[in-house]
Amino acid sequence: HRLLGISKAESCRLRDAILHGDESGKPGWVRLSLHYAMDAATVEAILDGVRAVALDWARLAEGYEAPDGAPVEV
Repeated sequence: HRLLGISKAESCRLRDAILHGDESGKPGWVRLSLHYAMDAATVEAILDGVRAVALDWARLAEGYEAPDGAPVEV
């Protein structure tokens, strides 16, 4: 919760919604592995992509649809 800046009240609200079948506000995670043999240009391209999604996620999410209550996966 600290990592995502989720307060106790917000956590309770999210938990209640999830228990009632609404996962649309559920935080998500991405696991990314960088291999030591990758060259700097490849690593920079990957990080640029991650940075772009992190900064522009709201606009990107508009291009996705999910049934009511389902999580939106970008």
